[in-house]
Amino acid sequence: MAAPAIPVEMVTSFNPATGEVLKHIEATPSSQIPAIVKRARAVQTAWKDVPLRERLRLIGKLRELMLARQDELADTVVRESGKPRVEARFADVFVALDTAAYFASRGEVLLSPERIPHHSTAAKAKTGKVYYEPASSARGTIRWRFRWGKSFRPLQPGMRSCARTASSRRSAAR
Repeated sequence: MAAPAIPVEMVTSFNPATGEVLKHIEATPSSQIPAIVKRARAVQTAWKDVPLRERLRLIGKLRELMLARQDELADTVVRESGKPRVEARFADVFVALDTAAYFASRGEVLLSPERIPHHSTAAKAKTGKVYYEPASSARGTIRWRFRWGKSFRPLQPGMRSCARTASSRRSAAR
């Protein structure tokens, strides 16, 4: 029996362990990308004015929400990756929780200005510092079925430091 035809505009999510089709997801039409980018820029305009401590507090809040829903997150990883539940918890959910805790607690230290020593004898009396300021959007595009915990990592530096839009998208590539 032939498999049913799936329109090209759809992405099929299936459990690789069982072959079960979980869902057909409508692909974002390329014509909508400019509007999505425009909305992201509007959000980043507001986000850049949020003080660092508030961004770090929000990362901590996100961690709390993930912790409260860790079973649901692990179930999703199991369904989408075919991993055993214990691996989904340790390699994905707990990694994301650890990453959130790290950035929430260390963000201010990580982004503090750093003194840079001059190596020239003539410039020893001068001082230099590196300041971490917004540069660009933080975006992570990951392969389909890539570790969920890793998909979370590119977002957090953007949330804490870039003061720009942080977004993630899972590609349909395998």
